[in-house]
Amino acid sequence: MPDWRALISGTTLQKCSMITDIIEPLQTQYKCCGVEFRNIQNMNASTLASLKKPSCGQWLNNQPAVSCGCDDVTDSNCIDVSQARELYGCDGIPENTVSKIYTKGCLNDVLDILDGSSGLTLYFIGYGLGLLMLTCFLLSVKLLLIGRQEIHKSKKRPRKKTELIQTPSNPLSI
Repeated sequence: MPDWRALISGTTLQKCSMITDIIEPLQTQYKCCGVEFRNIQNMNASTLASLKKPSCGQWLNNQPAVSCGCDDVTDSNCIDVSQARELYGCDGIPENTVSKIYTKGCLNDVLDILDGSSGLTLYFIGYGLGLLMLTCFLLSVKLLLIGRQEIHKSKKRPRKKTELIQTPSNPLSI
């Protein structure tokens, strides 16, 4: 069994990534955001520059998804965007769309799901079927284009003149 914790925690989240596709739908349900948050408030510039992963939920360029937004005033993990910028370096969040975000990472929730079921297997099957469908689509487009080329070529070929021959059984056969 793979080391899910190392695999997921070592990932920088970005669009069109399998780990992002696993985490993003869970954020609202589990009241979490990204993978892990790292407090950067007391870090100096050289330490910040040496970070291997983004500090804001491990989102690329510290720009969390809009699905990280929250409005639960009783949840201590739901903080103002300005506070998230200061504590975790979160950036690029349009305040007119999201005023607060969750600052609890989804890593433990994802690990609980993966340990309790074969959830990742379903994602792999889904991606495999999607890849198969894409391949079939591209193959059908290629065959369609080849067929059109053949029809176009056949229209350019000179045609043989045919004569009408009359026979007793079929008066107008070619």
